[in-house]
Amino acid sequence: MLYCPYCERPVKALVGSCPHCRRPFATEAPPPAAAPKAPGAPSAPPPAARAAPGREIPESDLGDMGGAPVDLAFDPRTAAADERPRALAPSVARAAAEIRGIRTPSSEQESETFDAAEVERLSKLAKPKGLFETPLYAWKAMRRLPALRTEVAAAVVEAEQSAHARLDAMAAWGREHAKDVASHEAMKPAIDLALRTRATLEGFLANHAADLEKFRKDDAGLEVEGGTLRQEQGALDTKAQAIEGELRLRDEDLGRAVARLRRVEIEIRNLERLAAGPIAPSSPHAGRLAELNDQRGKAGADAARLETEAGNLRAEAKKLRDRIAELDAQFESKRAALITDPKRKRIDAEKSRHEEALHEAAAGIADLAMRKKLVDVESEPGRTLQALDAAAEAARRSRLLHEAALASIDRKDLVRGGALAGGALLLVILLLVLLKIAL
Repeated sequence: MLYCPYCERPVKALVGSCPHCRRPFATEAPPPAAAPKAPGAPSAPPPAARAAPGREIPESDLGDMGGAPVDLAFDPRTAAADERPRALAPSVARAAAEIRGIRTPSSEQESETFDAAEVERLSKLAKPKGLFETPLYAWKAMRRLPALRTEVAAAVVEAEQSAHARLDAMAAWGREHAKDVASHEAMKPAIDLALRTRATLEGFLANHAADLEKFRKDDAGLEVEGGTLRQEQGALDTKAQAIEGELRLRDEDLGRAVARLRRVEIEIRNLERLAAGPIAPSSPHAGRLAELNDQRGKAGADAARLETEAGNLRAEAKKLRDRIAELDAQFESKRAALITDPKRKRIDAEKSRHEEALHEAAAGIADLAMRKKLVDVESEPGRTLQALDAAAEAARRSRLLHEAALASIDRKDLVRGGALAGGALLLVILLLVLLKIAL
């Protein structure tokens, strides 16, 4: 990944002028800016503080890096403010321009020529040999296209995953073994780029230390508020579950009361049919009717009472659930306000860009060490790197081959085949119409 040496924004190539700040790359790069000095901090670290165990690049080889030790085990998420440098390092883009020969996973060539038979085998479509074979070719291609597009999408995902795994493993090896290979002259460009990239990241962190600390405090405060919210929601949820359990019992009682009321009403109708009309007080069925009317009144009263209680419980449970949802919405609104803050988004994006550049620079150390045969291929890390490198290359080639197979389907033959098939069908219909008219 390349960056403008002036505005440090990403560019495709260090040729011509920067598309962002419009400054030409041919001019001399701007001097590094000074980062704010922490209160009480010394103007420069003492010589003993700059010493680090393990091999280091000689100061004469580091240029303006100031004899920085070859130590890439740096986690910007846990680095203390007083451990950050007091001045920005030279631009990563300038360092990258000086060592264009280093190949990193992000700069690999994406063009490759495949054998026509290999592409045809994967696409499962042979080119039509004549005009009259295009309808069959078009029919087969239309059936093959959906599956081929799915295969291409799967190959793209697999290639991305393999490339990421390779990059992560190489970056981890580069951070761990940078000191071991720093004494080799051939490794100087990769080590220099990694050190410059790290210094640029540290300088960025130093310049934005106050903003990053504020973001961390905001996140910590939001996390505390989230814990309190989860406790409150847990209490509300427990209460709502108890009410909902009681509501289920009320609904069951209500169902039984309604069933009793319906049975009593059925018995009353059956008794009236037996009496062949309204039951008079002198009727032998009058006593039974009075008993059933009494049961109907009690069952109706029970059903009404249980329905009212169930409605109250349902409303109370809904109120609690609505409160839980309201708390969720309020918390998500605060979270979204923090995440979508324009200043935070810009700083986070720039920080991620510098971290990604350091990640790729560390991977570049492993990549160059492998090409210079400085990696012990018999060791477990060496075997792992070789396996991941081979897997990433195989996945990349598979993706390109699938894309070539998809691109090999001739759209002109599809159109010609469809036109011929449509014309033949139209001619058959016309002949049938003429035959019917003639008969």
